[in-house]
Amino acid sequence: AQHDEAQQNAFYQVLNMPNLNADQRNGFIQSLKDDPSQSANVLGEAKKLNESQAPKADNNFNKEQQNAFYEILNMPNLNEEQRNGFIQSLKDDPSQSANLLSEAKKLNESQAPKADNKFNKEQQNAFYEILHLPNLNEEQRNGFIQSLKDDPSQSANLLAEAKKLNDAQAPKADNKFNKEQQNAFYEILHLPNLTEEQRNGFIQSLKDDPSVSKEILAEAKKLNDAQAPK
Repeated sequence: AQHDEAQQNAFYQVLNMPNLNADQRNGFIQSLKDDPSQSANVLGEAKKLNESQAPKADNNFNKEQQNAFYEILNMPNLNEEQRNGFIQSLKDDPSQSANLLSEAKKLNESQAPKADNKFNKEQQNAFYEILHLPNLNEEQRNGFIQSLKDDPSQSANLLAEAKKLNDAQAPKADNKFNKEQQNAFYEILHLPNLTEEQRNGFIQSLKDDPSVSKEILAEAKKLNDAQAPK
């Protein structure tokens, strides 16, 4: 019975040793079956082999490998194939961890969306504002947009020029209709549920007859509400 217990215990431990390969594990299990009285010795031998095959967690390569794994898993601009390739290379040769990590970083940066440079933010902002300047005609608007695409570094200057032209073409803002018209323009431009065609239709009506600005705005709001996603 004592042999039985020692054998059971040894079986259990050998089955759970993480660093044995299948052949080694099966060899120890077979020895335990062949001679349960040797269970303690077989177990001692298995433990020794398991320890000698443990990954060296405190050596330099291992820490570098762990660190590289973690960083590569969190690089936002790699695709799955690239990520998996680097991870596989790390497993194949941990001593190359530092080189692989620096290669992965380089690729990650080269694939980053170019949204963080200064010109790009200025260009985005200028696009948006120029699209919403109410007193430019289509030709003028398209001209400014094209210039922005051609040379984003000129965004601030182009926007200033567009604003100047927009102001120069503004209807004279001191009468009552005009303020109502300006307000209606602004609100209609920001109604989220109108199609471009509907929006342009209302804007055109406002230009044609500013005296009915309030009515046009009310109509636009009604249509916007009716088209709101349910």
